[in-house]
Amino acid sequence: DPTESLNSIESRLDKIGKLKRKYGLTIEEVLKFRENAYNELNTIVNSDDLLKSLEKKECELYDAALLIANELHNKRVEFSKKLQEKVKQNLESLDMPKVVFFADIKEKCEDEKKVLSRVGYDNIEFYISANLGAEPMPICRIASGGELARIMLAIKSVISDKDGISTVVFDEIDAGVSGKTARKIGIKLLELS
Repeated sequence: DPTESLNSIESRLDKIGKLKRKYGLTIEEVLKFRENAYNELNTIVNSDDLLKSLEKKECELYDAALLIANELHNKRVEFSKKLQEKVKQNLESLDMPKVVFFADIKEKCEDEKKVLSRVGYDNIEFYISANLGAEPMPICRIASGGELARIMLAIKSVISDKDGISTVVFDEIDAGVSGKTARKIGIKLLELS
């Protein structure tokens, strides 16, 4: 019956029109929406498996990153011993004869698991005591502007060939220093330049 066939076609075109109004302007957009909805439903249905897979991958990546971070930590500990001695020598030559200087390297942990960042898991802080018998404290808490500049000069003198920085500004490096110390600072600046 041609009338029944025509009604069936018009009904189908009406359904397609409704789908296009609701899910896209073209058949391709409607089909794309259906595919996306199917994938989203599939992700929701299989979320437990996906979560387990992601957790496994996270563990694998953490273990790989931890190996690199351990290597970096070991190199930092090894280098810090050399750095401490050389910086101490430089500070002594800058008229700080009783100086104590060291790098405190602590591992960042949370729930007995090392907390990784893009630079490893170490938290490094420099400690100094410029006076005999004084307790070493973090540089950021006790150093004056002039002392900080001299400490930075000593550190830069040790690592200048490794850090790749071509210009360094030393603010107040001559603050509160005598002629003898000023001369030593000038010599160290000349060496660094």
